[in-house]
Amino acid sequence: MSTYYELFDFRFGNVMEHFAEERDAWDALRHMAMEFGIEEIRDIGLSNTRDGKSTLIAMDDDLVQRVAHQLDREPVGGETRR
Repeated sequence: MSTYYELFDFRFGNVMEHFAEERDAWDALRHMAMEFGIEEIRDIGLSNTRDGKSTLIAMDDDLVQRVAHQLDREPVGGETRR
């Protein structure tokens, strides 16, 4: 069974990076948010591909809120935490 996780940029339609483990993808997202700001990850999506079938894990506000929660920061735009 072939499984991997990928980050992709909605603005340009590009795959940014592949990961063997989901936690590594979340680590990369946290790093991007710390380095460039939480708003800069808004156009990124995280998906899982298993045996050629892709499943979306998070994107848009959901992705931003999850990373903000992991960073223990308030979500942007006055949104509440889940």
